[in-house]
Amino acid sequence: MVVIGITGGIGSGKSKVAEIIRTAGYDVLSSDQTAKQIMNDMPEVRYAISKRFGTDMYKYDGTINTRDLARIVFAPTSEGKRALDDLNAIVHPRVFDEHQRQLVAMEKSGIRLAFLESALLYEAEIEDAFDYIITVDAPEDVRFSRAMIRDNATEETIKHRAKKQLPANDKKSWADFVIDNSGTPEQLQTNVLSLLPLLTILPPRDEDMDDDSDVDSDTGEYDDDSDE
Repeated sequence: MVVIGITGGIGSGKSKVAEIIRTAGYDVLSSDQTAKQIMNDMPEVRYAISKRFGTDMYKYDGTINTRDLARIVFAPTSEGKRALDDLNAIVHPRVFDEHQRQLVAMEKSGIRLAFLESALLYEAEIEDAFDYIITVDAPEDVRFSRAMIRDNATEETIKHRAKKQLPANDKKSWADFVIDNSGTPEQLQTNVLSLLPLLTILPPRDEDMDDDSDVDSDTGEYDDDSDE
């Protein structure tokens, strides 16, 4: 099975790209959705989060209070950094394990192409787990503006969150495919769907011996996703 990662900076539109691919009939896992599921449903994770951040991190309906948790871990202080490191230590290994389990099950079921959307793919140093990587990108001012509207946040807040990720140019230079998400919804749909036929014929990375086979696919798109 070929596994393709989808990543990008804050406000880049990777979740929108993932949605289009999913709607086209392909299997797309989401690290953000998996993390929320684990924080909501895994008893040991609920206990660890409650112990570290307080029992009020869970709402009356039992679901994680993402807004309050984000306020703590993205605070522009040394305590905020420690809080984010602690949260990542609790959640990230379990997200990775769950994705491994899901991908193994998908391969056993005969699926030959799968995608995994992750905002922190390079930051978590899991890029070698993928055969190919797509980076979704847009100009910084466009990305920040989208994120501000999406999260009802200030520019300062979005810039602070962005600093916790690797530079967008690094993600672009390391990717096998780059989707430029600075156009219209129609351009997004057309260009992502145009890229898919190529992705379906790619061999697993260990079978691809051509070091010059990396391709950049520049497309125009608009983003209203929920990337972090």
